[in-house]
Amino acid sequence: RKVPTVMMKMPSNSKAQCYQSQHLRSLFPYVFASIILMHILYVTIRWMYQNNWTHLLGLSPLMDEAMCDADESNIKCGKPDVFAFQIMSGLVFLVIGCWAFYDWHVSRRWRNKEMITAAQRLYGHQSTAQWITVLNLAYQVWDFVVSFTIPEMCTWIMMTHHAVAAILAFSAIYNDMMSYYALFFLGISEVSSIFLVAMDLPRYLAPGNESILYLFSKHGAAPLFAISFIFYRVVLWWPYSLQLYRDVSEVVSSKKAEELRPRNGWVLNMWLFFNLPMGFLQLYWMSIILKSIYEMLS
Repeated sequence: RKVPTVMMKMPSNSKAQCYQSQHLRSLFPYVFASIILMHILYVTIRWMYQNNWTHLLGLSPLMDEAMCDADESNIKCGKPDVFAFQIMSGLVFLVIGCWAFYDWHVSRRWRNKEMITAAQRLYGHQSTAQWITVLNLAYQVWDFVVSFTIPEMCTWIMMTHHAVAAILAFSAIYNDMMSYYALFFLGISEVSSIFLVAMDLPRYLAPGNESILYLFSKHGAAPLFAISFIFYRVVLWWPYSLQLYRDVSEVVSSKKAEELRPRNGWVLNMWLFFNLPMGFLQLYWMSIILKSIYEMLS
């Protein structure tokens, strides 16, 4: 079924505000429900590890204090709250990443003739991108709040990252804009995060686990993380960022921005403003990845 990609013209600011309010009210219950579900799963996983019910997940127990003391560099060792946080994050990344990967690479919905103009890419509506953005917003809010209870996760760079991602996701949902770019920056870029979480699992679990998940985490996740991160968050990130800048410039200069979303130019400017530092953040993280690869090879 063909999905409409461009909203109808909004002739007045009052009608635009009315639409935005209705659109947000229709999606807010899903955001709230997702946050609640994430926290229930987080608390459940943490409780299972605190009470040694790990066999239900087919995993070995967390490292005990003696094992943690032997590895002083592993500050997250033996902590059920950190481990549960990672598992919950991994589940969210798995859903977002796989969903976006299918829509971007398999169905190739964004390669058709309906997404060839700047206005279509900035103002087009697509349901898959909308729901991925809803889920991403819910996760960023949940992550931001829960991180205050976990010192290892409450770093200024990560908290800033979560806050910015949440603001961008909210602006896209509230104004029903940016579906094309939300699918890339808030969706397909999370593919690498799946492997990052998997790569971290052996840091928490006691030795002796021979499950497929554990073996994959220990031996296969690291190269896949490095490849997917560099491909999506560096190689593709900057060309799509440049396209975003060009698209915004085109709709502003042609007055289509005011025609399609009256007085909502601030959304476009905000995405441009945050896109550049977020792009440099990806380069910073890539430098850490390359340094780790160099040290491992040396």
